[in-house]
Amino acid sequence: VEHALRLLGFSDCRVRHHGAVARIELPVAELGRAVEPAVRGEIGRIAQAVGFRHVALDLNGITSGAFTMQVLRSRTLEAARG
Repeated sequence: VEHALRLLGFSDCRVRHHGAVARIELPVAELGRAVEPAVRGEIGRIAQAVGFRHVALDLNGITSGAFTMQVLRSRTLEAARG
Protein backbone atom coordinates (compact mmCIF):
# COMPACT_ATOMS: atom_id res chain seq x y z
CA VAL A 1 0.00 0.00 0.00
CA GLU A 2 2.86 2.39 0.83
CA HIS A 3 4.43 1.77 -2.60
CA ALA A 4 1.10 2.44 -4.31
CA LEU A 5 0.62 5.66 -2.34
CA ARG A 6 4.00 6.87 -3.54
CA LEU A 7 3.03 5.98 -7.12
CA LEU A 8 -0.09 8.11 -6.60
CA GLY A 9 2.25 11.03 -5.89
CA PHE A 10 2.28 11.25 -2.11
CA SER A 11 5.68 12.44 -0.91
CA ASP A 12 5.77 10.33 2.24
CA CYS A 13 3.49 7.83 3.91
CA ARG A 14 3.14 5.10 6.49
CA VAL A 15 0.47 2.43 6.59
CA ARG A 16 -0.13 1.04 10.06
CA HIS A 17 -1.67 -2.43 10.30
CA HIS A 18 -4.47 -2.74 12.87
CA GLY A 19 -5.91 -6.14 12.02
CA ALA A 20 -8.44 -5.60 9.25
CA VAL A 21 -7.84 -1.82 9.31
CA ALA A 22 -5.13 0.04 7.41
CA ARG A 23 -4.42 3.39 9.10
CA ILE A 24 -2.77 5.67 6.56
CA GLU A 25 -0.48 8.47 7.67
CA LEU A 26 0.38 11.18 5.14
CA PRO A 27 1.96 14.62 5.40
CA VAL A 28 -0.67 17.04 6.75
CA ALA A 29 -0.36 19.22 3.64
CA GLU A 30 -1.39 16.22 1.48
CA LEU A 31 -4.42 15.03 3.49
CA GLY A 32 -6.86 17.03 1.36
CA ARG A 33 -5.72 15.32 -1.82
CA ALA A 34 -6.24 11.89 -0.23
CA VAL A 35 -9.96 12.57 0.24
CA GLU A 36 -10.61 13.77 -3.31
CA PRO A 37 -13.16 11.26 -4.66
CA ALA A 38 -10.98 9.64 -7.35
CA VAL A 39 -7.90 9.39 -5.12
CA ARG A 40 -9.92 8.20 -2.12
CA GLY A 41 -11.49 5.48 -4.23
CA GLU A 42 -8.12 4.32 -5.58
CA ILE A 43 -6.62 4.17 -2.08
CA GLY A 44 -9.58 2.09 -0.90
CA ARG A 45 -9.30 -0.31 -3.84
CA ILE A 46 -5.55 -0.77 -3.29
CA ALA A 47 -5.89 -1.42 0.44
CA GLN A 48 -8.75 -3.85 -0.04
CA ALA A 49 -6.85 -5.67 -2.81
CA VAL A 50 -4.11 -6.59 -0.33
CA GLY A 51 -6.57 -7.77 2.30
CA PHE A 52 -7.64 -4.81 4.44
CA ARG A 53 -11.38 -4.57 5.07
CA HIS A 54 -11.30 -0.93 6.19
CA VAL A 55 -9.09 2.07 5.51
CA ALA A 56 -8.64 4.99 7.90
CA LEU A 57 -6.83 8.25 7.24
CA ASP A 58 -4.97 9.54 10.29
CA LEU A 59 -5.90 13.22 10.56
CA ASN A 60 -2.80 13.91 12.65
CA GLY A 61 -0.66 13.22 9.60
CA ILE A 62 2.54 11.25 9.45
CA THR A 63 4.54 10.84 12.62
CA SER A 64 7.92 9.35 11.89
CA GLY A 65 9.00 6.99 14.65
CA ALA A 66 5.60 7.05 16.38
CA PHE A 67 5.50 3.28 16.85
CA THR A 68 9.01 3.21 18.28
CA MET A 69 8.19 6.02 20.70
CA GLN A 70 5.12 4.11 21.94
CA VAL A 71 7.23 0.99 22.60
CA LEU A 72 9.90 3.01 24.42
CA ARG A 73 7.29 4.73 26.61
CA SER A 74 5.76 1.37 27.50
CA ARG A 75 9.15 -0.05 28.47
CA THR A 76 9.97 3.03 30.53
CA LEU A 77 6.70 2.68 32.46
CA GLU A 78 7.34 -1.02 33.03
CA ALA A 79 10.85 -0.28 34.33
CA ALA A 80 9.52 2.42 36.66
CA ARG A 81 6.99 0.00 38.14
CA GLY A 82 9.81 -2.29 39.01
